[in-house]
Amino acid sequence: MRGHGRSEKTGPMTDWAAPAHDVAELVTHLGLKDAIGAGHSMGGHTLVQVAAARPGVFRRLVLVDPVMMAPEVYDAPSPWPAGVEHPVARRRNSWNAWQDMYDAFKARPPYSLWRTKVLEDYCRYGLLLKPHGVGFELACPPAIE
Repeated sequence: MRGHGRSEKTGPMTDWAAPAHDVAELVTHLGLKDAIGAGHSMGGHTLVQVAAARPGVFRRLVLVDPVMMAPEVYDAPSPWPAGVEHPVARRRNSWNAWQDMYDAFKARPPYSLWRTKVLEDYCRYGLLLKPHGVGFELACPPAIE
């Protein structure tokens, strides 16, 4: 996904149709039919857009804490004035180790409902070594999401 993992970090994401278009092109290229799609947060939102645009690609969707709002919210202008940081952008982005992130998330819903190994993997692989080589940061910077 744009801005996630090891992709280019440009943002903030102002048009959620763009990643949905990317994923729709990918599933078309792969020729997926009757697939089971799984998405967390923005990934869940994206899969819903793809399923609506490409009927038959997904048989089922597994959505974990998806960012879903009423359709009219997406048509309205942003409630955040220019220069005002969105609350998600203030999310903690710096960790000494993946275990610190795990410890911070394990008792917090919805993560507290996840299987231990799944949350460990989410924390372990959702962080990247900081450019200067000391400590870790989220693979999807809060300002982008």
